[in-house]
Amino acid sequence: MRRTAAFAGGAMLCAIMTMISPRPAQAQSVWKYLGRIDFIASVYQYSIEGRTDAPPGTFDGTFTSISAGIGFNVPVYHLAHDLSLGINPNIEMAGVPGTAEEVDDRIPLTLSLEVPVYATLKYGTDASWHGESKIGFAAGIGAQYTALTTLDPADISTSYVAPGIMAEVNFRLGSSGLMKLRYSTILGTMRADVNGFDGEDAGDADIRQQAFHLIFNFNS
Repeated sequence: MRRTAAFAGGAMLCAIMTMISPRPAQAQSVWKYLGRIDFIASVYQYSIEGRTDAPPGTFDGTFTSISAGIGFNVPVYHLAHDLSLGINPNIEMAGVPGTAEEVDDRIPLTLSLEVPVYATLKYGTDASWHGESKIGFAAGIGAQYTALTTLDPADISTSYVAPGIMAEVNFRLGSSGLMKLRYSTILGTMRADVNGFDGEDAGDADIRQQAFHLIFNFNS
């Protein structure tokens, strides 16, 4: 199931990016956007339900993690002055002390690596390098890679690739900055294999996740 989801997410993203591949004259301008970094602070919520072959057996829990990371908005095809298609890769590290009791004298902790990559449609402020609009909107679809380790609700680790979407509103800050408010979620429920800390197969779990992001860009 995990391999199927990974293939589907990757194939979907490749198909989208094939449709929005830049014209040769645009290739040089695309690279300059990689020097314009989005600074991201996020709140991730995970819901996990599953069963392990070791205690606690069945488990069901929802927990929240705080993350920080960076991203890049790269318009690759301008449909109009304030309307563009592009790609938006991001990388974040999330973590938070858990709420369960200590497990084998270890403090409960959740850690995750989040790498969402979206093909985007952007209108307004973030659609081009020198957008004149004061406000803008964006929508994206792509794939999200997650590597998750948690002692709460269970002593497990897992990783998966799932299809994901995002929606965003952004505002101009002065003459050279943007503030972006973004919501993202994976589509549906992800069935993933889970491992114990010894690396052995420990069962499977159904995982749902969503996130709210506050993003600043100071070179826009």
